[in-house]
Amino acid sequence: MGKRKIAFVTSTPSHVVTTTIYNSLLSDVKQQVSVFSTNNAAFNWLIVHPLNINELNTIVNTMEKEVTE
Repeated sequence: MGKRKIAFVTSTPSHVVTTTIYNSLLSDVKQQVSVFSTNNAAFNWLIVHPLNINELNTIVNTMEKEVTE
């Protein structure tokens, strides 16, 4: 329907390479893709209005724990 933003938060150089290749092969002009090394940077890029970044970080950390368990 509209433009979408996709933020990849990576911790290793191989993840950066993979997401950069994905972005270069992306033909959908309705998607903006960017790679970040921190959650805060990704949230600041994704969200144009102020939100509680600490609350979002807590949610992401909880989700990461669930995935790794």
